[in-house]
Amino acid sequence: MSDYFLRQGNGAVTGPFTSTRLREMASNGHLRAMDCVSIDSGANWVVANKVRGLRELIAFAAGESTPSNTADAQRDRQPDPSPFDGVSLEQATIDLVHEAPGRHSSYDVAPPPTVAPSHANPRTMQQPTHAPATNSFDDWILHQAFRASRMLFVLLIVLCVLALIFSVLASIYMAITLTMKDQPLAASMLLGGMNASLFISAVIGLLASLPILLLIQIERNTRLTSATR
Repeated sequence: MSDYFLRQGNGAVTGPFTSTRLREMASNGHLRAMDCVSIDSGANWVVANKVRGLRELIAFAAGESTPSNTADAQRDRQPDPSPFDGVSLEQATIDLVHEAPGRHSSYDVAPPPTVAPSHANPRTMQQPTHAPATNSFDDWILHQAFRASRMLFVLLIVLCVLALIFSVLASIYMAITLTMKDQPLAASMLLGGMNASLFISAVIGLLASLPILLLIQIERNTRLTSATR
């Protein structure tokens, strides 16, 4: 004999029950239309109102059956053994009434949602896309001007250093020559002039390097501004 379980609207599962007991419960109103019946306690729940053999008894107990169905309902209420006992739910007198496609009972267990596997590369998805920075014509002109000015100042510093080296060598040569000719006063004056020229050249080189540093900083800021546009 097969045993059946009953799941009520509050989610409580009771049973097992025989087919005769299910018919009695449907006849006396203990089995409601929206309760679910199952051959086991964990799957294949079927709404009682959708089961042939029970829905007539449920409708009769609720007073919704017609007089023509009274005799059938009285016969179903008899506790005599029936082919329902000992067979599966699908093969017994209680047969499933096939629902229209797309319709489901409120007590049916919804299948878990399926998520399609993603084959995208996570590194590719996380990398932000930025438009390539494009330099305008004004930025190009400004860059070329900075470049030319920097080269000019570098050339000026190189010429100053060469002139300083030449003047130092010339002063040393003249001082040695005057010393050998017994003219120490002239040699001292020449060395004093050389020291003065060294100091002046150092000041000029320092002042000439400041614009170069300033131009380099301005050019760097301009490139950063152009890249963030």
